[in-house]
Amino acid sequence: MLEPGATNSRYNVNKLFLIFLLVFASVQTQGAERAPSLYKTDLATDLSITGISLLTTTVLYGFEKKLISLRCPCPTSEINSLDRGVVGNRSNAALLMTDVALGAFMTVPLLADWFLVGGWSPEFIEDTLVFTQVLAVTGAFTSIVKNVVQRPIPRSYEGEVASMTSPTGYRSFFSGHVSMATAALTAGAVTLSQRMDSHVWPWFVVGGGGLLVAAGRIAGGAHFYTDVIVGGAMGVSAGLLIPWLHRRRGELGSVMVLPQQGGALALWSKAI
Repeated sequence: MLEPGATNSRYNVNKLFLIFLLVFASVQTQGAERAPSLYKTDLATDLSITGISLLTTTVLYGFEKKLISLRCPCPTSEINSLDRGVVGNRSNAALLMTDVALGAFMTVPLLADWFLVGGWSPEFIEDTLVFTQVLAVTGAFTSIVKNVVQRPIPRSYEGEVASMTSPTGYRSFFSGHVSMATAALTAGAVTLSQRMDSHVWPWFVVGGGGLLVAAGRIAGGAHFYTDVIVGGAMGVSAGLLIPWLHRRRGELGSVMVLPQQGGALALWSKAI
């Protein structure tokens, strides 16, 4: 026969075991059903920023013939000593390679994220909003600087007629291919390194991909060394800053309250 306190003791043990299961199930459900939300977004604000950025780029390219002055033939003596050796490079294959690489760098991070979060979900939409904003802002800032500086590309200095007579021949500074490539790779690395809990190899991809595009633009006679250096710095900065501004801070978790005799028991849990 059980002592009077034994029944209460077993009841308490069962109750604690039930509480443990509830807490464990809560944490497991949060982690298993859905990937964690990394970014805090506001649809109206973020779409406005992205839309204004895209509109800026579109307008600048749409009015390029009125905004850019075609001033070459230009003397190579006005080129600094570091960049002067690029004049004469004209590999079309290298330029094609950079176009293909840029397209891949702007799509593969999103595809990888889509698989990691399990398809279409609020978390994937948040990641996509941030990624798209990085590219849009980078593109707008790059376009503004190109139209202000209007530096001839190496092919224009070389005397290539097609470059000298086209607005494209005066957009050397800074490299849009490099800024967009490094922005996409950096933003992707910030997100995927958290999704995969791997904080090393994504940054090797950023460095390798950025150098690949930079080398191709130089070999193709589309940009100087200083153009790709500044473009890379711009892209990395945007790829780091914009996700950082969106990151979630100070998530407190959830509280569960269980009624007890003479009071209540509060339990705190957080997905990790």
